[in-house]
Amino acid sequence: MITISLKLIEAFSNETNFTVWSSISNCLGKLSGLFSHTALDKPLKNYGRKLFANITERLGWDAQEKESHLDTLLRSLVLNKMISFEDPETIREAKARFEKHLSGECPLAADLRSAVYRAVLGDADAATFQRFLQLYRAADLHEEKDRVSRALGAVKDPALLTKVLEFAISVSMPPHSACRPAVLGDADSATFQRFLQLYRAADLHEEKDRVSRALGAVKDPALLTKVLEFAISDEVRSQDTVFVIVSVALSRDGRDLAWQFFKEHWQEFMDRYQGGFLLARLVKSTTENFASEAAAQEIEQFFAAHHSPGTERSVQQALETVRLNAAWLRRDLASTTAYLQAYH
Repeated sequence: MITISLKLIEAFSNETNFTVWSSISNCLGKLSGLFSHTALDKPLKNYGRKLFANITERLGWDAQEKESHLDTLLRSLVLNKMISFEDPETIREAKARFEKHLSGECPLAADLRSAVYRAVLGDADAATFQRFLQLYRAADLHEEKDRVSRALGAVKDPALLTKVLEFAISVSMPPHSACRPAVLGDADSATFQRFLQLYRAADLHEEKDRVSRALGAVKDPALLTKVLEFAISDEVRSQDTVFVIVSVALSRDGRDLAWQFFKEHWQEFMDRYQGGFLLARLVKSTTENFASEAAAQEIEQFFAAHHSPGTERSVQQALETVRLNAAWLRRDLASTTAYLQAYH
């Protein structure tokens, strides 16, 4: 029963160990995807904010002198989760630090950038989206390009998500070439443009990666379309395209868009990845987050009509996951709803 798991997790609210919080984060991530199909999405976020409150206060935003590397890792994990839980104070601080980063007043620590990018893009407008694309384009390090590109999936506007996906697949680099959010959550068009600027200006690919993957955090339907367009532009390396699309597919707002986008560009993905592991990853990520028999049948029918060599196992795994999600909701929805009423 899901309620038993939630009660058990609450017992760790004062824990300080990175491994424990990493496991909790993974569990809540799975539940978040499942509950995004129900009215429990908001109560689960409230539950998560309360659960992570103590560790967030303990770690803060700034590294302490001589702190352990595990605390540094834990800070990044905790802030990312608080942003995914839409914690107002964390998002406000992320946006303030983002502005100081852009102005040069106070550069962001590399380990905090992914969280901040997703926070900014969460409510991004088109202008902010463009700023992120500029960040991506300016990055020299692949690591930064990765942060930016993965953040792009955080946008919520369907129009911008579409732009991100289109940006991700419009590349000419070979698939075997070597190959990652509070501001984006409610980003408007202006914020979205600013992130595109960040992407284009990043010198390191690592930074481009942070920005692009954060774009999936946007929520505005129009911006989500832009995210998809960004994903298929020639600015994103072929091997990074998949991760931008995945960042969109993981969100409640982008799940349907990413699946539709995959179907529309199926032949292009087949030609580009030719049955490799990236195609299998893309297939699995754009299909496994649904939770109904109707969705399972749609996925089944699509791949029956569109043979995709090398993805057969991924398709079967996704179908099993979708049907398991549906079964979990049938069994546990009523009891979990009653349990989480306290967090409304």
